[in-house]
Amino acid sequence: MRVAVAVAGVLVLGACGAQAVPQGRSPASLQETRQAHQPGPPAVALIPLTEKAGPMTVTGKVAHTTGGASAAITEKVNEQLAAPVYQRLREYSIQLQATPTVPATATVNAGLRLATARYASVRYDIEADSTALSHPTWNRARALTVDLRTGDRVGAADVFQGRWLSGKGLRELGPRLVDGFHGRSCLARSGGAGTLKIRSVGELGGPQVQFALLKDGLEVIVDAALYGYETACGQPSARIPYAELTDVVLPSLVADLG
Repeated sequence: MRVAVAVAGVLVLGACGAQAVPQGRSPASLQETRQAHQPGPPAVALIPLTEKAGPMTVTGKVAHTTGGASAAITEKVNEQLAAPVYQRLREYSIQLQATPTVPATATVNAGLRLATARYASVRYDIEADSTALSHPTWNRARALTVDLRTGDRVGAADVFQGRWLSGKGLRELGPRLVDGFHGRSCLARSGGAGTLKIRSVGELGGPQVQFALLKDGLEVIVDAALYGYETACGQPSARIPYAELTDVVLPSLVADLG
């Protein structure tokens, strides 16, 4: 079975540092890139990745930053940059424990979506190939936003206007985002199991609804099966212009991106 895994992320630029990896290890390919911290304008690049996740051989690239205000924040940011990939590899490793002799490979394809003095967005597409992997591997989107000033993860409250994060607004946010797909996916605005009903603010930025900042819009990725859609619906995604989200996304955030 060949499975494509999409990971979308928005990251604030930092500098080089340790990575979050299985069993607390650091991948050799990233260890080799470490160097003394040099304060300066942050920059993001894609660096080679070579890893093992149980019996799985993993190659590809991950996003990595240099520069930034301090070594501590740089390290924290880079841990966040790699975390979605290694979370996925841990899940693969667990699934493959029962079949340690079955060949398994994965390729991590990384694409930068945004790179500014404060923010970087990256999307990882992980292609896994193994006869031992099953349908749960389709449950795949991950998104991440990190604040350069602290290295902390940015949550829904940092992206969406407050009126959408509780009560009636939260119930209406799913259909509002689906409007931005303009019918170009299997998502439906209403109708039984096909309704995108966001139940809690924790679903925004979780595996259910991922979002990534772009220069001129918001990339939204929905794990459709978690909202009652058929498995074949997969993870539809759309790039919704900020011009269509003036009442949804915080104006101050859009201004920062300008």
